[in-house]
Parts: sequence; structure tokens; C-alpha cells
Amino acid sequence: MKVWINRNDVDFSNADDLPPTQEWELVEDFQAEIPWETRLFKFQNVTSLTIYFPENFGADSSLVYYIGLTGEYQAQNRQPVIATYEARAQPADHKVADVFQANQIV
Repeated sequence: MKVWINRNDVDFSNADDLPPTQEWELVEDFQAEIPWETRLFKFQNVTSLTIYFPENFGADSSLVYYIGLTGEYQAQNRQPVIATYEARAQPADHKVADVFQANQIV
């Protein structure tokens, strides 16, 4: 099983080529008794999780009944970034003292 965090570009066409955040070599566990440990330092600030099963023990299809994740939720303390992007900057539109004068840099 391969897992990527905070990536929205992973799909079946590139999952085998992209390096995962973590990879596990799974064994059949019909009783769900095996805890699969994660490297905690790699799973900080997770906003999305992509899980890929490249194999399924030789069956024609797979059926996942349950995926349990444990951990502690922490609210994000970061403030949102408000930015304005311009396709083509117009220096005359930006009023900065002594920097622009009649569309020429002083």
C-alpha cells in the first residue's frame, strides 16, 4: 500500500512512478489484528490522503471494508494568505511614493 499526503495529482497512470510519503508491504489480515505503523514525522499538517493498493493478493477485485486512522486533530493556527495576482502589472496602478513616476522607475 502506498500513501501520499497533500497531493491531488496522483492517479492510476502515475501512482507507480511517484515516490510515496510512506509505503507498507501488506499481508492478508482477515481479522484486522495487525496495526500498520506510520512514520509520524512524515504525517504532519495532512489535509488530504491518497491511498493506492498496487496489488491485491492475486484476486480479480478488491473489497476494502474499513480503513481506520488514529491520531490527534489539531486546529490549524496559520492565518489565511490574501494575495492579488496580476497577469500583467501596471506600475501606474500602484501608488508607492518615489518609486514610480509616470510609468518610469526612478
